[in-house]
Amino acid sequence: MVPTVYFIENFNPISWAFSIWPRLFWQRFNKHQTVTACFIFDGLPLAVVLAKLSALITGVPVSKLEFRLANMKNQARESVRWRIVYGDLLRVQKSATATFAFRELTRNEGGLGRITDYLKKRLIDSSYWSRGNLWRSVHLIRVCQWYTEHQDRHVLRSEKGKDAVPQKKHRAKLFLEQIPWMGALDELAQECGVSIVPVRRSMNLRSRWRGIMPRWALDLARKFRYFQFGAPTRPTSPQFGATDEGRRARVAFEYYGQGNLDNPERHSDLFFWQQSTLDGADLLALLQFPQFPMNEQNWKEFATHGIGAIKLHPAASAVPGIPAYISTSSGRITSMISVPLHGPEGQWVRREEAQFQLLKERWRELFKQERLKVSLNWYKYTADHFAISDAMEDAGGISCIYQRAYEADPSAQNTISADIVFGFSQGVAGLERISGSQIKYHVTTGYLGDHRFELVRGNSQRIRKNLRDHGAKKILAFLDENSSDDPRWAPGHQFMQADYEFLLNKLLEEDWLGLVLKPKVPRTLRRRLGPVSKLLQQAEATGRCFIFEAHENAPPHGWHPPAEAGLASDLAVHGDLTAGTAGVECALAGVPTLLYDPMGWPSSPLYNLGLGETVFTDWETLWSACQRRLSDADGTSTIGDWTPLLDDIDPFRDGRASERIGTYVSWLLEGFRSGFDRERVMANAAERYCAAWGDDKITQVNWKQDPQIHQRGSS
Repeated sequence: MVPTVYFIENFNPISWAFSIWPRLFWQRFNKHQTVTACFIFDGLPLAVVLAKLSALITGVPVSKLEFRLANMKNQARESVRWRIVYGDLLRVQKSATATFAFRELTRNEGGLGRITDYLKKRLIDSSYWSRGNLWRSVHLIRVCQWYTEHQDRHVLRSEKGKDAVPQKKHRAKLFLEQIPWMGALDELAQECGVSIVPVRRSMNLRSRWRGIMPRWALDLARKFRYFQFGAPTRPTSPQFGATDEGRRARVAFEYYGQGNLDNPERHSDLFFWQQSTLDGADLLALLQFPQFPMNEQNWKEFATHGIGAIKLHPAASAVPGIPAYISTSSGRITSMISVPLHGPEGQWVRREEAQFQLLKERWRELFKQERLKVSLNWYKYTADHFAISDAMEDAGGISCIYQRAYEADPSAQNTISADIVFGFSQGVAGLERISGSQIKYHVTTGYLGDHRFELVRGNSQRIRKNLRDHGAKKILAFLDENSSDDPRWAPGHQFMQADYEFLLNKLLEEDWLGLVLKPKVPRTLRRRLGPVSKLLQQAEATGRCFIFEAHENAPPHGWHPPAEAGLASDLAVHGDLTAGTAGVECALAGVPTLLYDPMGWPSSPLYNLGLGETVFTDWETLWSACQRRLSDADGTSTIGDWTPLLDDIDPFRDGRASERIGTYVSWLLEGFRSGFDRERVMANAAERYCAAWGDDKITQVNWKQDPQIHQRGSS
């Protein structure tokens, strides 16, 4: 008789009363089944209390499941989180798209644009924080597997000792709220030893209300948010003639709070403009994120350089004078899918197709009205950019996406469909191919922040001198990757507190040590550190600890690049191997850099740098390596040496990556203003780039063969 553990995704009184509680009750009389515990992932506190009380008669303890993502590893010592991101999601996506509906869509995709790829990505791009999607469901399955295996190991050790080989002693039954494509989870769940029981979804009043409201009512409510009716207010640009469509071409870029137009040493959403011949009037900032509002100071800076802006969300700026864009689209959608679709999956496809067409129409309208011929963005992690790329193509323009973060593993989350992608290296094109991206021109540019290395060196040296003046003889930089209030779904504060506590104690113990701290989100660091913040105050009081604090008007991630911290130090430590961009930047800047991998992802190519040499999984071993490297008098130590990987990360390493991107964009505008169509514009720009930087620097990714595109480096 194998004991069973029940897991409930979300406590719903109806599902509890009619599906779960009766099973708990009858198992008392079933000699072939024993339920040892019942855990609830989410639910209101009062509802959980009621569940506990009603379960007393069943003899099964009921409680809310407490777990920490950072502690969850499989038997191969891999982080469950990264196994999901770099394996499970792609697997579930393939299972769902193997159904009849998706096969028919793929067969007829010639006239559907990017909608098929949009639907594929929509399957897995929803956040695991919210209920009702495949990503969260996969996460729950893996948690159930991890918990039961953890229980098995505990039981076995108590019976046979710590060296015994685990046997399966617990089964998991997951009561999962019904969602479309749930069948795609079956194979994974069975492999994980988890039995899924679909239950009725709890009511989401907001979603239900939006679902029954007619489209015209939603559009009217959206207009009320802007406190205006009718056609959108559009900025005018007297520099361009109304009849000269070519000269009117402009570049659209999304604003994330990083202006710094006159401070190129800082992060900037206009990094490409700062390093190019583009005029400010060539650009239009799209303001659509309330969390990154345009303030008056930044708007004045934009206006000084002639750069326009337009609000796509009412809370994206409260500055007078910035016009708002409101779509005049009627919202009427004509389905392009002729395949009969039924059931929850069919409803899902219809709903998502309508959303795709609505997004596409609104962006197409924006591009045409604002004479935008090039869109430049970096955020590829949702499916929205598929609709935006289609809209730009319909408007006769070119969609561009640039790589912002270092990537070492293919992932379904990273899938792109765009005309042009600017990537760090040729190897990135290979990753995109495996991920399923479709890119007409993948342009190798190098690491886009490398122009800042020399610009920050002066301030880095001032920081370094100040620490040395207070007694520091060797300086260590630490770059963290943020933490979450809820440790169940992302690394929690306790996880990060342990990192800071270790380093701050070392600083207080060793009077020769200096410490430079570069938090990813400096604005909330002291709150997230909790009791460890007192240690930080003591460290700062020594004069040997410097922290990059948040500027008053800075966005959450701050303005200072990681290289600024690295160049102030003798050795840098990055606190997360899987989000390795900060460590990569320090290494490219010439700083010996160590990678800390506490969650565990030994499959990463970064492990090729050497476990115990550059990659570490515990602080004591890492600190020992720090001491050896910092005491290396003759400079022969290979600890923190990234030389074997640097060519693969950035084949240029010349500080000109942003210049290359800016120049490429200026060539695109030049082509449009010469009266060429989009295909000719892209082909000419690619030819010029290959002539300047090499034929191997432009490749195709999963794109149909096109004689206009240089073929030598196709992938």
